[in-house]
Amino acid sequence: MNWSLIFLLSIIGALMAFLTVSIIPSTIEPLFWLAIFVFNAFVITGRVPKGKYFLHAWMVSVISGLWIGLIHAGFHDTYLANHPDEVKMSADMPWGMSASSMAMMGPIFGAIFGLVSGCVSMLVGKFRKPNVQQAI
Repeated sequence: MNWSLIFLLSIIGALMAFLTVSIIPSTIEPLFWLAIFVFNAFVITGRVPKGKYFLHAWMVSVISGLWIGLIHAGFHDTYLANHPDEVKMSADMPWGMSASSMAMMGPIFGAIFGLVSGCVSMLVGKFRKPNVQQAI
């Protein structure tokens, strides 16, 4: 596992967490994530041995989810003020949108979206010649 690469790519998730607190609305946030997944896929497929793309992309998403959960929890009141639709949706959930639930749900959502990111990386890997040789 290339942990330094995983950590560095997860910093993009931390940046997105800060931007989604009050700047990027949830209506266009998925477009940013798609672009991030594609960017990550190109970086991963260029620096990771073939066969390890999915796992690296998934780990990036899990750690990004951790960053996102902690940052959104840290800016809890500002996040809620700028995301009324999410507040309404969470009203029916037993855990609501407390700071602690945001911190706990971040890695869970990261793992779920990591499945998408991993698939994007595998897809890019099918069309891109790797720069890294497979370890024997």
